[in-house]
Amino acid sequence: MYSITVLLAFLCCLSLCQATSYPSTYYMNGNCGKSIFVNGDALIKIYTNSYGYGACTINLYSVHGANLVASFYSYYMPSSYYVYPCQSEFIQLGTPGNINMLGNGGYCRSYKPVGQYALQNNGIFTYYTSSTFNLAPSIQLLVSEVYPKNTTGYCQYGRFDCLSQDTCIDESLTCNGYNDCSNGRDEYEGCGFTFTVGAIGGLAAGVFFFFVFVVILSVVCYRRRRVRIGYVQYN
Repeated sequence: MYSITVLLAFLCCLSLCQATSYPSTYYMNGNCGKSIFVNGDALIKIYTNSYGYGACTINLYSVHGANLVASFYSYYMPSSYYVYPCQSEFIQLGTPGNINMLGNGGYCRSYKPVGQYALQNNGIFTYYTSSTFNLAPSIQLLVSEVYPKNTTGYCQYGRFDCLSQDTCIDESLTCNGYNDCSNGRDEYEGCGFTFTVGAIGGLAAGVFFFFVFVVILSVVCYRRRRVRIGYVQYN
């Protein structure tokens, strides 16, 4: 009976564990002119200009009506050493009210843009290439939903305090390796004991089958004990 109680308590604790979620991935060349709705976070990837030449633009919106912030998870642009200002290709990031966050002529430098860019609740991301170049950039833009703290200066339940710019992110985004807070806090604070969705499912299944095994074993032992006691009393 004690073992069953311990198992039930463990299952209750397991149900409260926060699963780690990972960003949904979208490829730029398959989403030109489309809108992407960010749920937690999203990764926008540019690996080729196979859509042709000219500008490829996508619109970014928050699923939950939160603000969006963007940062470059990885960056490589092969045309950066050709000529500046940008002529063969560039990227641009902005909002309807500020469409040139990366400079008036776009960005094509050899080094990655640093920091986070506040997109409010509606962002615009553009990649441009000219017809005279057949280039293969490798760029990953991380877009995350962020929430303001409440009037008492704390994050709401289920959200993680970035301790940066008074913003919070969903707790499920912590410990996923993508640094949604931009200062790294969500990747080391409380990340020593983390369950992924798959790990939680596997562990729960293992505990369930172990629980069934204990119950069956207890029933078998109980019946054998009753038979043995009855035999002793009869003699």
